[in-house]
Amino acid sequence: MSPKIQKAYDLITNYHNANLEADDDELDAALSLRLQEVENDYSLPDLLVQYGGQHRLYLGDTSYHHIRTLYQCLEPFKPRKLLDLGSGYGRILFYGALLWPSVHFTGIEMVSHRVSEVLRVRDEFNLSHLQCIQGDVTNTTWPQADIYCLINSFTPSVMPIVVEQLRQISCCQSIILASASTSNLILEGQGWLEEVPHENDKGARLGIRLFKTAS
Repeated sequence: MSPKIQKAYDLITNYHNANLEADDDELDAALSLRLQEVENDYSLPDLLVQYGGQHRLYLGDTSYHHIRTLYQCLEPFKPRKLLDLGSGYGRILFYGALLWPSVHFTGIEMVSHRVSEVLRVRDEFNLSHLQCIQGDVTNTTWPQADIYCLINSFTPSVMPIVVEQLRQISCCQSIILASASTSNLILEGQGWLEEVPHENDKGARLGIRLFKTAS
């Protein structure tokens, strides 16, 4: 393991296992992620013209505080494969790939320059168990996974399509969904899902919540 990779691994594992305050800029720098630098080359109007106004296109990657909570919640269900729907610059993917090297991580992200940045860092860190696919989740083939993350990635017009795809998958296998914010409000009303209780963010309706295929 190179010194650079070791530094990122140590920083994330120490942050994950200790009650430390999150510094998103420090963790991004350790991962060589250039979120703002890359994003500054593109305006929201340009993105809307290229990708359409029905999608969430602004930069709003999940904070590492919430990502730590996510993985603490998922530890009892450590998967073989995790799929992050609307993966942005891949913070969830990189955190998990360093924390759980035996798990395969895939993201689907619509905006091509964000995917390019994820793949650049993936190759720099030699994370062969991490992949990122450029595409619209409503018409892109999803790879199989055990856990699906949708951390408020979709607008109200897109969310029903995503939920129906997940429902169809759940007819063939048991799955776990990790959700946050307004996505929770949609998932909690699905009769084919039941919530998985956990201690983190207990009582926070819009915090990290887990749902699984109903028994």
